[in-house]
Amino acid sequence: MNRASNQSALRRRDGNGRSDGNGGQPIEPALPADELPLLLTAGEVAWLLKVSERSVWRLRSAGYLPKEVNVLGSVRWRRTDIENWVVAGCPKLDNRG
Repeated sequence: MNRASNQSALRRRDGNGRSDGNGGQPIEPALPADELPLLLTAGEVAWLLKVSERSVWRLRSAGYLPKEVNVLGSVRWRRTDIENWVVAGCPKLDNRG
């Protein structure tokens, strides 16, 4: 992967690099779902689940999402954990704290 794709796998719809201005809609990844990185940002998880990024944070706070991974202070989710969670019917996991 080149440096640009390492920085972000997301293509902002408004083209200005901000996550606002899209009405809370998920931001479309620049890659097909089967080529997303192993670790997903909240925006990428939102796109996969077809919810807003804010909803991802609410699901995390409520204990629904699989346990996240912290990478140098950045929150990420394993793509396989999210996919397996969806296949299992999105059960409440209560992985808080």
